[in-house]
Amino acid sequence: EIPRISCNTKSDRNQDKKLLQPIMTTKKMSSLLLFSLMVFILVSLPIISGDECTPKGPCEDTKKCNIYCLLLGFKYGGFCDTYGTTFCCCITSKTPPISSLPEH
Repeated sequence: EIPRISCNTKSDRNQDKKLLQPIMTTKKMSSLLLFSLMVFILVSLPIISGDECTPKGPCEDTKKCNIYCLLLGFKYGGFCDTYGTTFCCCITSKTPPISSLPEH
């Protein structure tokens, strides 16, 4: 007959849980940090691009959106943008490129 050996007592399991707690906390913090970074990037994208836009309804096609915005009087046209849903974004102003800045 083979003797039975019990390896997992309650105290062993509690000890294992205590050892795993820092690892679990690190994983939770990593997930939170990654999520925060993604939200920051999504919010920063319009600022980084230098374009300011006004949402003007749903967008099916960038060409149609561009023409629609031009007809509405936006001199830079528009483009399809996605933040949860896709919408037509009419450009209200454009930051000039660095090369066009006046020299001193």
